[in-house]
Amino acid sequence: MPLAFKEEYLMTAMLAVAARHLSILRPQETAYLEAAMALLSRSCAIFSTVLDRSDKYDPLFFTAQLIHYLTWSNLEFLKDEGVSDSPVLDLSCDQLFLLSSGVRVFLSRSRAQGSDSIFAKMWQNSQCDALDLIVTEQGMDRGSIVEGFMKRYDELTPVASPNGSLAEVTNTAPNDIERASFRGIVDILSVILALWNYRETSTRSSERSDLERYILAFPLFCFGPFLDMIVANDSRALLVLYHFYHTSQLLLGDRETWWASDRMKTMSRLIKQELTRRRLETSVVGLGS
Repeated sequence: MPLAFKEEYLMTAMLAVAARHLSILRPQETAYLEAAMALLSRSCAIFSTVLDRSDKYDPLFFTAQLIHYLTWSNLEFLKDEGVSDSPVLDLSCDQLFLLSSGVRVFLSRSRAQGSDSIFAKMWQNSQCDALDLIVTEQGMDRGSIVEGFMKRYDELTPVASPNGSLAEVTNTAPNDIERASFRGIVDILSVILALWNYRETSTRSSERSDLERYILAFPLFCFGPFLDMIVANDSRALLVLYHFYHTSQLLLGDRETWWASDRMKTMSRLIKQELTRRRLETSVVGLGS
């Protein structure tokens, strides 16, 4: 809190999050949403002018993290479902993934400050790998889940025709990088998929705070070639995001999570509809029903 009184952009971002939270709790009162958007706009405007300050990584990071919460709760990029000629789902406009790189940059810079960073100290004291430890200790098979997704990746990847040009045949390096990026994000996703898959046999339950932290951070790992796939509305990326949203919703249960619940319900439904429209199944070998 003391940082917020020193940096206007941080205080403004905090007020924007508070207003957004109230707009979700009281959707009938539109003033809260209007205030949240106005405060967010002001915070971003000030924020952009101080990005090169090398001595202020902590307030910059906390502001970026607050904006991350706001993008999680923002679904305004979706089109009106009542308009038949307008595609509802266009992930190229989803700021949750487009702006995540900023949080990732400030995370690395804050950690680099070591003991001088408030965030670095919090990072050291938090159990960021708690879910990974449960999956490992319980002997949950993440490998088969990952391989199931890689099988779907190969099925959905266009194959060059036998009469393709030499450039098409030899240009395999970008495809290898894309495949590696896909495997990397699926490996991260497999942690929560395994927790749900083995929920009935696991003898150790996961803490809700650990689940929320893991789910909140997942978009931060969607960068590089996989982010390009998201922006392109690639079916392979849609498959991953469907299982991310759907499984996250199942793990968190009926209890509402103000920043995530609406997005998880809406996006899992719309992505499944889009995959169905493309005549694609959501099933993956290694995942239960």
